[in-house]
Amino acid sequence: MSPWPRSGSIQRRHRHHNAFHDVVRDARRDGQGDARSPIAPSLAESWTMAADGLSYTFVLRPGVSFHNGEPVTAEDVKFSFERYRGASHQLMKDRVATVETSDALHVHFRLKAPWPDFLTFYTGASGAGWIVPKKYVEQVGEAGFKKAPIGAGPYKFVSFTPGLELACEAFEGYWRKIPAIKRLVFKVIPMKPRGWRPCSVARSISPIPSVANSPNSSSARRPHHQAAVGSAPFWLYFPEQWDPKSPWHDQRVRQAVSLAIDRKTMNEALTLGHSI
Repeated sequence: MSPWPRSGSIQRRHRHHNAFHDVVRDARRDGQGDARSPIAPSLAESWTMAADGLSYTFVLRPGVSFHNGEPVTAEDVKFSFERYRGASHQLMKDRVATVETSDALHVHFRLKAPWPDFLTFYTGASGAGWIVPKKYVEQVGEAGFKKAPIGAGPYKFVSFTPGLELACEAFEGYWRKIPAIKRLVFKVIPMKPRGWRPCSVARSISPIPSVANSPNSSSARRPHHQAAVGSAPFWLYFPEQWDPKSPWHDQRVRQAVSLAIDRKTMNEALTLGHSI
């Protein structure tokens, strides 16, 4: 449940979204936004990039609190970024010079050089934007935080039994709409014995096939099953483009490859046409 280390799995991303919250969010996660404007406000109600591209300023939403009642502040955002050790950690560390707070609601990221992909990595390609309470983490330590994590998302942690289940409850102090479902239990079912029927065991257990895990499985295509469509970024990244000696350094080569990709067929084959 800690924002780091973080894998790219959709299931883990939704578990984090249930308990933690990000400064800004990928708007496509809940069906909003598009390729031109994929980022939407979350804990930060607004953000601006400096004209020289060397800094980003986020203005936090006032009146938002963590699950323990403590307010979400700019210091928590700064602490969460500096604490992060998950995916793309080294890349962001190499490109971000400092993180500064001018008051409780303003946080400034100063870059070593202009980096157009900063928001992409901060909001989607890493877990650095998931905010945890600085005071609480320092009080209980990393081990204590892993046992009883606290965030600012719609659901708060209740219990975790390794290999069996994770239980969460709706956070009544959530700043957006309070969840209608008051309790979530993620159960681990490693295999299905012959004749197993989850609804015959308990009416509260419902099998939801994931498009990301088995998009073309018979389960995902059954008419009485509602596939769980999650959100996660998928891309091909060529670090060789920064090497002047590499053919990928030529923008025309990258554009030619992009034009050669059959996105429609890939979309249908991998996610049943749900990708955008």
